[in-house]
Amino acid sequence: MYLPKHFEVTDPAALHGLMHAHPLATWVMQAGGELVVNHVPFLFDASRGPQGTLVGHVARANPVWRHSAPSVLVFQGADAYVSPNWYPSKHAHGKAVPTWNYAVVRAHGTPRAIEDPAALLDIVTRLTSTHEAGQALPWAVSDAPRDFVEQMLSAIVGIELPVERLVGKWKVSQNRPAADRQGTVAGLRQRGDAASLAMAALVPTEVKRATTMTTSTDMEAPTDAPGRPVIDRLRPEDRARWGELAAAYKRFYKTELPVSDYDLAWRRLQEGDGIYAFAARLDGELVGITHYLFHTSVWTGDACYLQDLYVDEQRRSRGVARALIEKVAEASREHGATRLHWLTAQDNSRARLLYEKIARHVGFIRYDYPLG
Repeated sequence: MYLPKHFEVTDPAALHGLMHAHPLATWVMQAGGELVVNHVPFLFDASRGPQGTLVGHVARANPVWRHSAPSVLVFQGADAYVSPNWYPSKHAHGKAVPTWNYAVVRAHGTPRAIEDPAALLDIVTRLTSTHEAGQALPWAVSDAPRDFVEQMLSAIVGIELPVERLVGKWKVSQNRPAADRQGTVAGLRQRGDAASLAMAALVPTEVKRATTMTTSTDMEAPTDAPGRPVIDRLRPEDRARWGELAAAYKRFYKTELPVSDYDLAWRRLQEGDGIYAFAARLDGELVGITHYLFHTSVWTGDACYLQDLYVDEQRRSRGVARALIEKVAEASREHGATRLHWLTAQDNSRARLLYEKIARHVGFIRYDYPLG
């Protein structure tokens, strides 16, 4: 694969995150004097082997499992067409052409076949648990009659590929000037489909002006000044740190979630699946996150609901929460929303000190009706 250095991604968290979010792999091997290509969903298990192991299964009738040859599994992440009309440089001198942005991971290794019934059952159970996690009523292998499950297992062969090498390529406009990258993000967001929004979250941008909601003098300070928060989109390499902050947020509200719930939420955020996020960074470190979504209203236009907001306890009182809220407000205006709102606990006194300064408490009380 042609891989210029500025497109190369080596961070394991980013590579693992893309494989988790986009598990359907294009599996390529050479067998019988020709290239053999299959499309198979794989589950990445980071705990097995020095670089992890990919696990899946194929139909027993598929002869691919009979070959143990060096293979490449290609995981395709977000991709989108990029128009040169989005570049300020094109309007300045006309020297610009279209391109296609994409993120991809290649896993190299030699597969082995798994025919043991107990091991096969474990593989399909793990795959099912992972991909059913987002369902309101998840299906389980145990839901099917035992004899039927045994019959289905006899018709498949498990595949394990111990990873020997991972290669990541994020071609996401890193070779363009900052203004062109910002234009690319704006164009992708305006196009608005899920693929474009997912790519917009990957394009690196440089935020030059403050996003904090403060005095007019403070608003003139650049956000990348020392000690000031920089607000941008979550990046694939943020997966591990995002998980730490999200889990801390849930612990604050005395909520424990399985790992699969965090994997699902991260996948949805990366895919732009109706929920969005901003990241806050201090001196390059991810220290705060916010999640938000847009919803319709009976009486007004669309509204924006800021669902989650959390800042590392050690990095508070630095304007991070305020900056995140104002960035969501900016996104709400761009979307055309008529209202931005959020909830908090009555005893969340520290956060309410900020909220009382920048927003209006409208006096509503929340009730939850149990549905099951």
